[in-house]
Amino acid sequence: MKILTSRALRQVARNLAALVKRPGIERREAKHLDAHAVALVLKAAESSRYHAALALIAATGLRKGEALALRWDRVDLAAGTLKVAATLGRIGDRLVINEPKTDRARRTVPLSPAIVALLRKHKVAQAAEQLRAGDLIGADSGLVITTELGGPVDPRSFLRVSPPLDWVCVGATNVYGKWSKDLFADAAIVDSPGRLIFVAGMAAEDPADGHIHHRGDCAAQTRMAYDKIKAILAAQGADLSHVVRIVAYLTDMRDKNAYENEQRQALGGIEPPPHSLIGVSSLAWPGMVVEVEATAFVPA
Repeated sequence: MKILTSRALRQVARNLAALVKRPGIERREAKHLDAHAVALVLKAAESSRYHAALALIAATGLRKGEALALRWDRVDLAAGTLKVAATLGRIGDRLVINEPKTDRARRTVPLSPAIVALLRKHKVAQAAEQLRAGDLIGADSGLVITTELGGPVDPRSFLRVSPPLDWVCVGATNVYGKWSKDLFADAAIVDSPGRLIFVAGMAAEDPADGHIHHRGDCAAQTRMAYDKIKAILAAQGADLSHVVRIVAYLTDMRDKNAYENEQRQALGGIEPPPHSLIGVSSLAWPGMVVEVEATAFVPA
């Protein structure tokens, strides 16, 4: 059988497999953070020990592995340049530093004065940290970005302690009411590729002095809670159609129908968002029987 197959193959004038059309691969455009989002990421990472690495990556375009493999002897702070000559990655249970795969990846990268100043400050802090660690430090790795004990940083650990680049690139602003400003925020506004608005639990507190309206009346308190939510959203250029989640708390689940009727009236023809209705023994103030939280999303 092998002999026949071999002879048959020799008689084929061309490779028939070459006639088969290969399936195409859909190319997707890479998503990148804009300058505003990058600034927010760096601000959120100011307390991280790897803030310098993130700033370096943002300013130079280095890959994560290139930044983690960078050695001080490849950084010329006086000239304001660094040389990319290695990349760090994980193979099995080992961290391995290898040379770049292509000649193009070996390159000299200019550094801005701000990054030079940041690296100088980082180098001083790194030396002080290693001095405090004393005998716990092993042989000097010479790496710019290290663990607390001077060793190479696992790329997976770097991702865990760094802000998630697809979500933490946000800045939150709290919005306060008149009487509640010393107790809690009415809402938190989060800027990202869109805007997230987290509305705190709204109930029947008077906006001016906090006294409770409609004591024991679930329908009236629900109506008041949704009116307050609509006012908060309107102040942010949003409305109930932007709400993506509602959580309501009732002190008596026998009021469920009254609550749901008022909610339908508030939403009008808007499709109800995901919703949780939770029974509780009591709420913040005597006489409160319902409280409603909402989360809204406004696309960019």
